[in-house]
Amino acid sequence: MSARSCLLKTIVLAGLSAILPAAAPGQTNRQTSINAYYAGDFSRAAIDLENYLRTRPDDRLAYDYLAKAYIKLGDNTRAIDALERALKVFPSEVAFRGLLGQLYAAVERYDDAERQLVAYRRVHPADTAITRTLAAVLLARGINAAQAARWSEAAAYFDRSLGLDSTVEAANVNLAIVLTNANEFKRARAIEEKALRLFPRNLTLRKAYAATLIGLADHAKAREVLEEYRRLDPNNIEAGLQLAALYRNLHAADKALALYDELIVRHPGDRRAYEALIQYWSNFFRYDKMRETYERLAREYPSDMKLLKSIAETYEKVKKWGDARNAYRRWTEQDSLDPEPRLAVASTFRGDSNDAAAASELEELFKIAPRHEAALTMMGDILERQGRLDSAHVLYARFAQWHPNNPRPHFRIGVVCHRLGLNDSARAALERAYTLDPADPYPIAELAAIESSTGGSTSALKLYRRALATTLRSMQRQQQQLVTQMQAAEDRVRLDDLQRLSVAGEGVSGLRDLYDLCLDALRRGMTAQSYKVMLDDYLREYPTSIVLLLAEGEWYEREAASERALGIYTRILNINPAVAQAVAAMARLHEQKGDVESAILDYRRLQSMDAANTVAYDGLLRLLDRLGRLDELCDEWKRLYAVRSQDKILRERLIEALHKANRREEARNLMH
Repeated sequence: MSARSCLLKTIVLAGLSAILPAAAPGQTNRQTSINAYYAGDFSRAAIDLENYLRTRPDDRLAYDYLAKAYIKLGDNTRAIDALERALKVFPSEVAFRGLLGQLYAAVERYDDAERQLVAYRRVHPADTAITRTLAAVLLARGINAAQAARWSEAAAYFDRSLGLDSTVEAANVNLAIVLTNANEFKRARAIEEKALRLFPRNLTLRKAYAATLIGLADHAKAREVLEEYRRLDPNNIEAGLQLAALYRNLHAADKALALYDELIVRHPGDRRAYEALIQYWSNFFRYDKMRETYERLAREYPSDMKLLKSIAETYEKVKKWGDARNAYRRWTEQDSLDPEPRLAVASTFRGDSNDAAAASELEELFKIAPRHEAALTMMGDILERQGRLDSAHVLYARFAQWHPNNPRPHFRIGVVCHRLGLNDSARAALERAYTLDPADPYPIAELAAIESSTGGSTSALKLYRRALATTLRSMQRQQQQLVTQMQAAEDRVRLDDLQRLSVAGEGVSGLRDLYDLCLDALRRGMTAQSYKVMLDDYLREYPTSIVLLLAEGEWYEREAASERALGIYTRILNINPAVAQAVAAMARLHEQKGDVESAILDYRRLQSMDAANTVAYDGLLRLLDRLGRLDELCDEWKRLYAVRSQDKILRERLIEALHKANRREEARNLMH
């Protein structure tokens, strides 16, 4: 039985004497039952009273003792049944309702309990035992609603519970929590500050208060509350993690890092502090620090092979293939029958452009798992890169036989057969791949390429258009998945960041190259007007698609409609201000129009967005040279170089600008 139901049951039993009248002498044929009850023979009393009530169902006192006997026996179900029968005979008897309400509460039938207890209190509002029970019932109903995320309903129950008994700590705490979860931060703050005066050492309440303050962007106060929390309970890791996150928000990174280290020392076996620290370093692409943290965690969990994988991946991120390979080898030593680390080792050899070593590693893997799909895919790709198309065809055929429902081998058979000039076989394989996965645009695009290479221009255009439509759907799906993942993330992302990252996902989804290929084929094969009509059709379906809007902007540029193009690029930046391609296009158009100041602003914006964008450097150098403002540019780039001294592109352009400005001594100093 839960702690909550135990509490309610205690209240029920404590309140019985307050509701039931004292025993009174009754009829002779029920006296024996009452005597048995007082003698402690509750079973005999219950049996005799049940028999008695069959002949005298209108005896109120008999129902009283029958319910009491069942309660003494711990049989609340039969006690409830007795009182429900009694109320059918005596519907206006509020004492029965009070007792029944308590019993309903004891068995967690809270809606029924509330109804009976409310009815009782209408007649006896001063009954403190019943009032406490009703407050506890409302608290329980609120908890149930909160567990189902029905925040408004839960808050209403907690409010009513506090209206009956404002000193109940759990009701105060739970009301604060649900208001915070419902983002009703102003109301939550008032409740929490009042409750903290009553319960200053309640840490759950203090934690909710901190969350409310963060919701209200009162970070300084939230920091104060969490620091006090940690003084009261320094071992609470949740509060420590929340405070560290707050330090990061307040740009107190040194305090955050020190706190993460403290939490790891205090809780060496708890992964959460390690994971938060790894997440922090990942934001700055500090793979060395991420690896250091993974290694600390691996010392606590030496048998966790996933940690070895994570360590290896930090090496892969910086292309240290040998170090990554050594980490994967350690994984292989731990479990020689696991094919995954062997596949990872093969992948590191490919990173080193050593396909022969990768293939050798895969051959070892096939001794363990000859039908491993990812390994077969990698081996096929190696054979294709080596030009061993016949061997690749044989491998893919075996792959397709082993995994007939996997579209990948059928698609690769189609590609290989096309390269071998076996177009009929290629078409059959590609059609099979499409049948297995109609949402994959690659087989359709390959079919289009076959039609184009064999002179079927009309059918090729139809297929390219199908491939483009499928690609756009896939890109849209990936974008939605990215948004969903971010919304589910523990660290909530601001809406504008979410928008920017979700749209950016469209450009890095892996489908962009295919999109460009299809679009280019359609642009070359269609009339300009037909191509524009097609773009408009797709934009009606995907009105915020960055790639489609970029294509439309480019179309207007080719048609010399620069104002319309600028309007499109402005629309793109309203959707997502971080699209460098749109900013570069606006700079180009403003420069062509002679609007030099606007072009300079665009190039500056482009440079701030993409430090490696040579278009921005060249544009600024060209325009400011034309305006005679090279000294201004040199000084600006020197300040930038002071904090980005490793930026080779910036250094090269700064040297060029200094030369053009006849500041040759400064240029020579940078060159040596």
